[in-house]
Amino acid sequence: MKEEDGTTAPQSGGKRRVRALYDYKPQKMGDMRFQKGEVMMLLVDSTHDNWWAVRHADGREGFVPSNYVTLDDTVTRQYLGLDVAVRMREAEREPAMSVDEFLEAVDLLKKFRHDKLEHVFGVHTKAEPMCVVIEWMSQGSLLEYLREGKGTHVDLPCLIDMAAQVASGLSYLGHNGCIHMDVAARSILVGDNNVAKLMCFGDLRVTDEDGEYLREQDKKFPIKWTAPEAAFYGKCNTMSTVWSFGVLLQEIMTRGQVPYPGMNNRETLEKVEKGYRMAKCPSTPELLYKLQLACWEREPRKRPTFAFLANCLSDYSTLTKSVSTSS
Repeated sequence: MKEEDGTTAPQSGGKRRVRALYDYKPQKMGDMRFQKGEVMMLLVDSTHDNWWAVRHADGREGFVPSNYVTLDDTVTRQYLGLDVAVRMREAEREPAMSVDEFLEAVDLLKKFRHDKLEHVFGVHTKAEPMCVVIEWMSQGSLLEYLREGKGTHVDLPCLIDMAAQVASGLSYLGHNGCIHMDVAARSILVGDNNVAKLMCFGDLRVTDEDGEYLREQDKKFPIKWTAPEAAFYGKCNTMSTVWSFGVLLQEIMTRGQVPYPGMNNRETLEKVEKGYRMAKCPSTPELLYKLQLACWEREPRKRPTFAFLANCLSDYSTLTKSVSTSS
C-alpha cells in the first residue's frame, strides 16, 4: 500500500516480537532456552517487568529475562532515498494502544522538535496497522550499542558526550511543559558519529500548570528507573525524570548492566526509600558520580536541572577529550 508521501505501509499486524541479544540457559522451571538472534512472540504486554512471557517459533512457551532480549517491532523502509524506521500500532496486541492514544503520541512527536529528539517524517492512519515513519538511527538503541555494539569500545569522553546530548533533549522537553516517562538506555537511539537522540513515541506526557503529570494508577512503570515520589505517589515531573537520568548514567558507565544488580523490584523500592544509592562504578570519574548522587537527592527540589546537567556534561566531555588528545 503506497501512501501519499511515497512510503509503503506494512501489511500485517500481529503480536509484538522480541529478539534475543544473547544465548540463555534456563535457571529455573518455566525459563525459556534460546540463542542470540532468535525471534520470539511476546504473549502479554509485560514490557516493564523483569521477565517476559513469550512463545518460541518451535511452539515452546516460557519466560525470558527482559535484559536478554529487545523489542523487534520496528520495520526499515526507504523514504525519499533515506532509510527510515516504521513503528506500528498493533491492534492485536493485548492491551493495544488505542487509536486516540496513537494519534496523541503522533501529535506530541510533531509538536516537540529538537535535534536530540527522534524526527517524524509522516504517519499512516488510513488502515490498520497504523504506523509512524521516523528517522533511522544506524546503531540502534543505546542499550544494544553499549552491550554488543561499538559502544563496547568507545572511550569515556564519547560516553559522557552522549549523556550530555540526552540531557539537552530532556532540558528542551522540560522547558516546553513536557516530560519523558521512560528515560533509560533502551529509550535512546544512537546514530552515526555517536549521535544520541531520545526515542519519544508513546513516552511523552504534557505536564499541568504546576509542571506535574499524575501517572494512572493501573499503568506499569520501570521501577528501577523511577524516582521514589513517582513510584509511590505517581507524581511525575522534570525532577523525577532527573532521577531516572542518574540511573541512565549508571547504565552508560556499566556498558548496559541492569541497575541495582542482584535486587528485584520490591527490594529496590524498599532500599531506595531507606536511603540506599547505587555504588560508584569503577570506571566512573568522581565528578560524574557526584552528579549521579545529586540526581538521586531525596528531595526533588535539590536535584540539578537538565540545563545544568547538559552544560556540565558537555564541558566535562570537552575537557576530557582535550586531555586525552594532548596526552
